Amino acid sequence: MTGYGSSVVCEPRSIPCSLLPVCRIRRWRHRKMNPMRKDAKRRNVTDYIAVPPKEVQAKLRQNRAAIKEVAPNATEFISYGMPAYKYDQTFIGFAAMKNHIGLYPFTGSFVAAHQKELGGYSTTKSAIHLPLDKPLPVSLIKKIVKLRIKGTKSESTGPA
Repeated sequence: MTGYGSSVVCEPRSIPCSLLPVCRIRRWRHRKMNPMRKDAKRRNVTDYIAVPPKEVQAKLRQNRAAIKEVAPNATEFISYGMPAYKYDQTFIGFAAMKNHIGLYPFTGSFVAAHQKELGGYSTTKSAIHLPLDKPLPVSLIKKIVKLRIKGTKSESTGPA
């Protein structure tokens, strides 16, 4: 069977499969590789942004620029398979999804405390979903980053 090669991954081994007949005998499940999965090892934010489609890449670059504008000296790294930023503590992260860009404040209380400002966006307990079919709310992203930096500084200093 040709055409599978590196686009299919064996479930128990999680590596590109070139032994499809052997895998079928052993009844291993195959899944098509999703480029946004953690399987696609990304060492830095530039590598992460290079994976999704061009339209999404532009929004990810815009998101990254907004965060870097507010926090120019923050350390940029990959955490939980997505770009994240920290000073003493991680204060924000983002990830490309199928229909949105997830903005992760890395605290469970942030989204609940700021529900009024986030009213126009879908949220979960720990994430803000920015839809891909609408313009990226750069001013909101900057405001969230500023609040998270302020919040992590107060968390690290503790109660006075």
